[in-house]
Formats: sequence, structure tokens, C-alpha cells
Amino acid sequence: MSATPIEIIESIIKYSPTRALYNKCLIDKVWYKLVRIELYSRWKQCATEYWEQYQEYDNLNKAWSEALDPDEMEQLYDDSAQAYVRLHEKVQEQIGIKEYMLNYGMITDEQERKTVEYDVEIGKYINDPWGLEWSWEQEVMPGFYTW
Repeated sequence: MSATPIEIIESIIKYSPTRALYNKCLIDKVWYKLVRIELYSRWKQCATEYWEQYQEYDNLNKAWSEALDPDEMEQLYDDSAQAYVRLHEKVQEQIGIKEYMLNYGMITDEQERKTVEYDVEIGKYINDPWGLEWSWEQEVMPGFYTW
């Protein structure tokens, strides 16, 4: 029997770290398809975890802005800073998965490919690549106008 049973390959892929999967897609066509499926699921999992962590970060910021006690504000600020670091790490993990999938030709949809190319080129260098933190870009009127 020269072929590896698919169940064994699936279990190897499922329990392998993400960085170890990238070169496994070069083994053969079966590995390529299974690694692609696994990387898509990890990408989706990263997006879900990112949203949950963003909600936690946003809630900490709201609580900090409403807090009156200086000690509580300091603790909330520290928690918010730690949540931001975790949020940024999750962004980098997700962009890393996208980058390797793009490099190995695993993204077939043209629209999705353009989005991933943007994330890989620009998203690494900005804090919020998906625009979840936004505000109305309103200009504040200078104080010297008197009308």
C-alpha cells in the first residue's frame, strides 16, 4: 500500500501548528487540498477570535471612559493595553495565514485574492486593517471664528 490513508493525514494536519502546515501542501495533491481546507478553517477561527477580542477591547475602553475612580481607571487602562496587544497578535496571525495561502495559490476567488493582497501589503502596517475602529472625520472649527 503506497498511499497514506486520508484519515491519518487529516489527523496530522489537524494537530500540526499553523507554521508547520505551510510547506506540507507541497507533498502532493491530497495534502494540498487538506492543508487548504485546514488553513481556511483556521483563518475563519482567527476572524472569529479577532471579533471576540475586539469586543472585549471595546468594552474595556468604554468602561475606562466611564470610570471615576483613578485606581479603577489605571487597572482598566492596563487591561485595555493587554487586550490591544492580544488583538494585534491575532491580526498578525490571520494576515500570516492569508499571506501563505496567497503565496501557495490556495485562494481561488478573484475578489478574495484582492482583499488578501491588500491585507498582506497594507494590513501588516496599520493597527486596524478592517476598519472596525472608525469615527466621522469631522474637522473641529478653530476657536478664532466668532460667528
